[in-house]
Amino acid sequence: MYGGTGTGKRPRAGVCGSPQQNGKRQYKKQLAQYEKELAKAEKRLSEISLIIKRLYEDSVTGKLTDERFAELSKDYENETAELKARVRELRSVPYT
Repeated sequence: MYGGTGTGKRPRAGVCGSPQQNGKRQYKKQLAQYEKELAKAEKRLSEISLIIKRLYEDSVTGKLTDERFAELSKDYENETAELKARVRELRSVPYT
Protein backbone atom coordinates (compact mmCIF):
# COMPACT_ATOMS: atom_id res chain seq x y z
CA MET A 1 0.00 0.00 0.00
CA TYR A 2 1.07 3.53 -0.68
CA GLY A 3 0.92 6.52 1.63
CA GLY A 4 -1.24 4.86 4.25
CA THR A 5 -4.48 5.78 2.47
CA GLY A 6 -5.83 2.28 2.82
CA THR A 7 -6.86 2.20 -0.84
CA GLY A 8 -3.69 0.72 -2.21
CA LYS A 9 -3.32 3.72 -4.50
CA ARG A 10 -0.75 6.45 -4.51
CA PRO A 11 -1.93 9.87 -3.40
CA ARG A 12 -2.73 12.15 -6.33
CA ALA A 13 0.10 14.45 -7.34
CA GLY A 14 -0.28 17.92 -5.88
CA VAL A 15 -2.72 16.96 -3.15
CA CYS A 16 -0.14 16.51 -0.45
CA GLY A 17 3.00 17.44 -2.30
CA SER A 18 6.51 16.95 -1.12
CA PRO A 19 7.80 18.93 1.85
CA GLN A 20 9.86 20.99 -0.58
CA GLN A 21 6.77 21.79 -2.67
CA ASN A 22 4.75 22.65 0.41
CA GLY A 23 7.58 24.86 1.64
CA LYS A 24 7.78 26.63 -1.71
CA ARG A 25 4.02 27.16 -1.78
CA GLN A 26 4.08 28.58 1.73
CA TYR A 27 7.04 30.81 0.86
CA LYS A 28 5.28 32.12 -2.27
CA LYS A 29 2.16 32.79 -0.24
CA GLN A 30 4.18 34.70 2.35
CA LEU A 31 5.92 36.71 -0.40
CA ALA A 32 2.56 37.64 -1.87
CA GLN A 33 1.44 38.88 1.55
CA TYR A 34 4.65 40.91 1.91
CA GLU A 35 4.20 42.44 -1.54
CA LYS A 36 0.62 43.39 -0.70
CA GLU A 37 1.69 44.94 2.60
CA LEU A 38 4.53 46.79 0.87
CA ALA A 39 2.17 48.27 -1.73
CA LYS A 40 -0.25 49.32 1.01
CA ALA A 41 2.53 50.98 3.05
CA GLU A 42 3.89 52.82 0.01
CA LYS A 43 0.41 54.04 -0.87
CA ARG A 44 -0.10 55.28 2.68
CA LEU A 45 3.24 57.13 2.59
CA SER A 46 2.06 58.98 -0.53
CA GLU A 47 -1.25 59.80 1.14
CA ILE A 48 0.50 61.16 4.23
CA SER A 49 2.70 63.37 2.08
CA LEU A 50 -0.40 64.93 0.51
CA ILE A 51 -2.08 65.29 3.89
CA ILE A 52 0.93 67.12 5.35
CA LYS A 53 0.98 69.51 2.38
CA ARG A 54 -2.71 70.27 2.90
CA LEU A 55 -2.19 70.74 6.63
CA TYR A 56 0.59 73.19 5.90
CA GLU A 57 -1.61 75.12 3.49
CA ASP A 58 -4.41 75.19 6.06
CA SER A 59 -1.97 76.42 8.67
CA VAL A 60 -0.65 79.17 6.41
CA THR A 61 -4.15 80.34 5.49
CA GLY A 62 -5.25 80.37 9.13
CA LYS A 63 -7.75 77.51 8.84
CA LEU A 64 -5.68 75.55 11.34
CA THR A 65 -4.00 76.80 14.49
CA ASP A 66 -0.24 76.44 14.87
CA GLU A 67 -0.76 74.13 17.85
CA ARG A 68 -3.13 71.84 15.95
CA PHE A 69 -0.79 71.83 12.95
CA ALA A 70 2.14 70.84 15.18
CA GLU A 71 0.11 68.07 16.82
CA LEU A 72 -1.18 66.61 13.57
CA SER A 73 2.09 66.89 11.70
CA LYS A 74 3.90 65.17 14.59
CA ASP A 75 1.42 62.29 14.43
CA TYR A 76 1.85 61.95 10.68
CA GLU A 77 5.64 62.19 10.94
CA ASN A 78 5.61 59.36 13.51
CA GLU A 79 3.42 57.24 11.23
CA THR A 80 5.74 58.02 8.32
CA ALA A 81 8.79 56.88 10.28
CA GLU A 82 7.07 53.61 11.21
CA LEU A 83 5.95 53.00 7.64
CA LYS A 84 9.40 53.74 6.22
CA ALA A 85 10.96 51.26 8.65
CA ARG A 86 8.43 48.61 7.63
CA VAL A 87 9.01 49.32 3.93
CA ARG A 88 12.77 48.87 4.42
CA GLU A 89 12.11 45.62 6.25
CA LEU A 90 9.78 44.32 3.53
CA ARG A 91 12.19 45.29 0.76
CA SER A 92 14.98 43.36 2.48
CA VAL A 93 13.05 40.07 2.15
CA PRO A 94 14.90 37.86 -0.34
CA TYR A 95 12.72 37.22 -3.39
CA THR A 96 13.89 33.93 -4.81
